[in-house]
Parts: sequence; C-alpha cells; structure tokens
Amino acid sequence: VLFVTNSLTPGVSRVELGDKGTTQRIRFSNVGTDGFNVGPRSIRHDPVNHRVYVGGVGNPAVIWVLDDADLTLQHTIENAGKWVTGLWLDTDNQRLYAANGDGEILVIDTQNNQITQRWKPAGTNPALLLNIAIDKKRNLLYVTESQHQKTVYVLNASTGQLVKQLAVGDA
Repeated sequence: VLFVTNSLTPGVSRVELGDKGTTQRIRFSNVGTDGFNVGPRSIRHDPVNHRVYVGGVGNPAVIWVLDDADLTLQHTIENAGKWVTGLWLDTDNQRLYAANGDGEILVIDTQNNQITQRWKPAGTNPALLLNIAIDKKRNLLYVTESQHQKTVYVLNASTGQLVKQLAVGDA
C-alpha cells in the first residue's frame, strides 16, 4: 500500500499496489484564516496502530489522523501552529514529531493524539522547520531549517534539548 498526499486538491490517496490496483481518496475541507485551503504535505503511516498521520500546511495548521484501511478521518489535531511541514513517527515511544513554520517541534502522544510538548530549537529567532529524522540508537532528532538559520538542529529526542547545530549554508 502506498499513501500519497495531494497538496493542490487537498486530500490523501491510498493506492493498493498489488494485482488489485485500487485507489481510495479522502478530501479535506479545512480553510485557513487567509482563505486558502489547508494542503497536506507530510505523511507517516503507523502500521502497528493502523493509522496515517497527515500534516496540513495552512494557518492555522492541523494534523489529520486517518484509518489506514479506509481513510476515514479519526481525529484532527488542532493548534499545530502555522504550516505543519514535516512529520516523524516514533512508534516505539508512541510519539509523533511535527515541524512547523513557527519554528516549533510539536511532540504528540499517539495514544490520545494530544500535543504534549512544544520545542523551539531556534529560540526567539525566526525558523521554518521542515524535515525530521531520528537516530533511535543515540536518541537524537534531526530537524532541518533552510530559510533563516540554514542549519540542521540536533535535539535530544526525549527532552528537546539542543545538542548541536550543523550549518548547511545554501545547500
């Protein structure tokens, strides 16, 4: 199964990759305060709990939680800042990390879909956080910022403490 975001016509498609070749789709109707549709960007599949998490780029942003079998909307996580641009799922610790355009990393408890923490690795500096990856062995979270700080933030994945920054310049 392949899950695909449809950013311009806000929705998600579920494509069965076998002989069946079936496609299912859900469309979202959220509209930001600017009058534009909230468009899906990042997507993470949780096969253990049969969920799909979809980050919505908009102001305000949301994270949609879908059933992975039929794409029914199970929950909408609101108050996610501006532009949820990146997601990373840590099923071992029942956490979803979300990066946003307000320079925040949101930590979400996947058992109740509640935001439990907000980390700001750039402090009061402007930051558009984008992509996220985790090094489980060393418990480090890597978060890219390429607009203002042009760096990769390396954070303690449990506490959000800034461990170091990796300057990337205009890469």
